[in-house]
Amino acid sequence: MEHRVRPSRFAWWSLLVLGGVGCVEEAEAPASDESYTPLTLVDGTPEANGVLRLLNDVTTTVTRLDIDVGLDRRAAVNLIGHRDGSDGVVGTADDDAYDTVQEVDDVAYVGPAAMDRLYAYALANGWIESEVVYVGIWEAVPFTADQVRATLELVNLASETELDVDVALDVRAAAAIVAARPIVSLDQLAACSYVGTTALTRLRDYAVAQGYGDATLPVELSVLDLVREVAERGEGSPHFGRPVHVARAIVTTNPSTSRDGNTAFDVADPTAGGVAQFRVFVSAAAGANTGFLSLFDDVSLTGTFTRYGDVFELLLDDGLVHAVTLNKSGVAYEHYRTIQAAWASTAANPEGAVRLVSSAGYTFMVPLPVFLHHPMWRGAPPSAPRTSGNEQDYNWNIAAQNALDAWLASR
Repeated sequence: MEHRVRPSRFAWWSLLVLGGVGCVEEAEAPASDESYTPLTLVDGTPEANGVLRLLNDVTTTVTRLDIDVGLDRRAAVNLIGHRDGSDGVVGTADDDAYDTVQEVDDVAYVGPAAMDRLYAYALANGWIESEVVYVGIWEAVPFTADQVRATLELVNLASETELDVDVALDVRAAAAIVAARPIVSLDQLAACSYVGTTALTRLRDYAVAQGYGDATLPVELSVLDLVREVAERGEGSPHFGRPVHVARAIVTTNPSTSRDGNTAFDVADPTAGGVAQFRVFVSAAAGANTGFLSLFDDVSLTGTFTRYGDVFELLLDDGLVHAVTLNKSGVAYEHYRTIQAAWASTAANPEGAVRLVSSAGYTFMVPLPVFLHHPMWRGAPPSAPRTSGNEQDYNWNIAAQNALDAWLASR
């Protein structure tokens, strides 16, 4: 019986230092050369209620807001003056307690940076009542332990391109992060050039959304994404050894089941041609039903991105979380004459796939969305080649393959 072993993943968490919890006294605004995105407080949330509770409390004074929170003194004076009313004494009839975030924001000299500092102070000093437990605040951005773990894994494993393009960091921030590796704490990350409030917020949110730091949540990837991960990073991919969900894949080789009950087949991305782009191995231990699978079926898959020998594959071996599901039964057309005769039904079934097989043994597969929109067809079946018999299929297949390859390469 074949055994697939899940690879162990490098545990960045073993290097992490949750230092910086005490950095909340100074919630500095980001450097001016980074575009600034303030935190958003929404009325009715624990965060907004905590800020209002801080401002309305009788123990909150101008000194606390000026010195401890770090506001502009003019903002501190105006905030307390608004709350205490015309007599300047808290706890009397003319007090005007804060009811909304907008009421706070309307006070003179209170802007986005002041709101962020109020929030950071309220969070660090227990004014915010929430089930979420934060371990610290960096550049006015709060982090839970899980978010720290995910963010540090992201900045240590992601490529500079992913940080620049996918996370949407300033290109200088992405370069600084890569140059600073290994990054073992958020103190070290926040100290990188061009990494401020906006960068930390984007890194935190992206890391959590993409499943960094959490080995139990499947990451959404396409077949082409998996192919690129293998080509660019191999076992160094942040997704290697982790669960992956592929929403759509075309079965491109006949599923083969061994005597041990293991099933293997290849899949291709429905948006690009190719017969065997990625391998799928369904272990008998998964207890998954694969009897319905046939060539050119459109399926969804959930499994572990791993490697067996020299072959990278999607391994389905956990019956509780791994699955293969039929999206739509496949449609295949053999030979030019069959395609020409069935053009109308082919066009009406854009989820199928076309497999061209010549009598001389020349074959290729291309999904119908690509096949039907190829410019050489112009919305209608191509004219029959002048040759006849088997040579017709052979010549047309070669011409079509060359045209399709050129078109796909240019996309």
